[in-house]
Amino acid sequence: MESFCGIPIVNIQQSRDENLIAKDLVTALSNVGFAYVKYDGFNEEMLKDAFCHSSNFFDLSSDKKSKYIYPTLENKGGFGYVPAEHEHFNHDKPVDIKEAFDISPGVDQSRWPSEEDVPGFHRSMKSLIDQMTTLAHRLYYLVGIGLDLPDPNHLSRASFKGDGMLFRILNYPKVDHLSMLKPGQVRCTGHTDYGFLTILYQDDCGGLEVMNREGEYVEAIPLKGTALVNVGDFLSMCTGEKLKSTMHQVLISEENFGRRRQSIVMFCDPDGDFALEPLCGNLEGLQPLTFNQWRNKRYAQTYR
Repeated sequence: MESFCGIPIVNIQQSRDENLIAKDLVTALSNVGFAYVKYDGFNEEMLKDAFCHSSNFFDLSSDKKSKYIYPTLENKGGFGYVPAEHEHFNHDKPVDIKEAFDISPGVDQSRWPSEEDVPGFHRSMKSLIDQMTTLAHRLYYLVGIGLDLPDPNHLSRASFKGDGMLFRILNYPKVDHLSMLKPGQVRCTGHTDYGFLTILYQDDCGGLEVMNREGEYVEAIPLKGTALVNVGDFLSMCTGEKLKSTMHQVLISEENFGRRRQSIVMFCDPDGDFALEPLCGNLEGLQPLTFNQWRNKRYAQTYR
């Protein structure tokens, strides 16, 4: 199969024929593992509002942000603030330059930033979570059709009942000049995602790159009016690697010195007790595994 030099755009709006949409989406996720998605209900103002409230949270003092940190740094994938230099995808390279706030519906909800600290944060994020959840169900359904599953809603039924979904806002602090970086340090080192699908919105700063089949990184430029969707490891395994879980990273280019970068992500994952199963192809060489077991293995590698 040929390599790729760009990421395809897939229009999944309901005015198009559903089977053609499903074919286009599965082709993109099979060949590249990533796709820009144009969809019904995209709300630019809602997204701007969420990015504004994200900035307001990350602009708080370290003391204020620390009030919302996970109770222990061993509590992975939960709800709360993840400080800078905490996650580390590649231990042969310097630690990543980013901080995050995670929101998971299946865990303790007590660490929403207060209205005093970040007015409107809860409302803004909840609105975007609802919109992204609707998009996730649409994507799952189309993938189900494209894979010719007996039940096109199978992926939705395997998700959203427990601790599968994780919504995350990310802040990559500004870097003013090269001397602030350690040799080989980037905003986020190369990695794949853990679960089924990931939905991403990024600001206009840029820096995200996706690896092609030759091991070369291709820029995933910010494209207005779209969400960027990619395949995670567990869905790739369930499809016998028909759908590709693709390595990606976030760099700092010289033209973006002095600028922060922001992104908003929904990791659309199966519920923790969902077991590896052949959706298409086979699972030859893979051991029986639940998503919780896979996720905990990946967390152990990331949070040493």
